[in-house]
Amino acid sequence: MSAELKIDLYEKRKHYRPGETVEGVASWQLRKAPKSIKVQLGWFTEGKGTQDSRVQDTVTFDAPETTDAQIFQFTLPQEPYSFSGKLISLIWRVELIAGRVREEKRIIVSPTGREIELDRLTEPAADHETA
Repeated sequence: MSAELKIDLYEKRKHYRPGETVEGVASWQLRKAPKSIKVQLGWFTEGKGTQDSRVQDTVTFDAPETTDAQIFQFTLPQEPYSFSGKLISLIWRVELIAGRVREEKRIIVSPTGREIELDRLTEPAADHETA
């Protein structure tokens, strides 16, 4: 049997607003029980330039069974928002970590509940001279 990790978000949600709660169930089937299993809420950047990441919150299950399922809950911060641009994107995720094995669920966090697309934002209109 190979290691199997799974994250199920309540209502199968993928879109959230700042301050909302991300809730779900983390489940696993492992050959050998690790010292602990973690569920983390965080974000990372992807694209050109330096990549950044931050773990916002962590729930740790100490001395887990080899097969189990546990409920987790996180409150989202007010920022940063999920965005996508030509050079860089910021992506939120819930990650389940058991030793070297990882599973993630990507989510979107913004005031509209939709990813902000930077290249779709209107650019300021050019100044027009009047005669």
